[in-house]
Amino acid sequence: MSLLVHMTPDRIPIRLSKKEQEAPNEVLAELFEEYTIGAIRAKLTELVHTALAEDDRYNNPKNRSDLLAFYIKLERALEAAYILNYLKTKGSMSDA
Repeated sequence: MSLLVHMTPDRIPIRLSKKEQEAPNEVLAELFEEYTIGAIRAKLTELVHTALAEDDRYNNPKNRSDLLAFYIKLERALEAAYILNYLKTKGSMSDA
């Protein structure tokens, strides 16, 4: 049964496919295969710095694209973590 049936519209993950919603651990594993926790911290710092300061590095489309790709992966991981927390606190999907 789809997770979407049990969630209000403001809580529905928008980046994850139905398959990924059913296997959120795989989404988290994908992020941690590509980035260490130190690399995630560094990318988050880079993202905030870029948003708050002018930096010529991001005039390059490749650099902007890389940062945006990281943001999307992080958002997907947050949605997966949200689903895991939802399942933990609400019980199984049949209990919802």
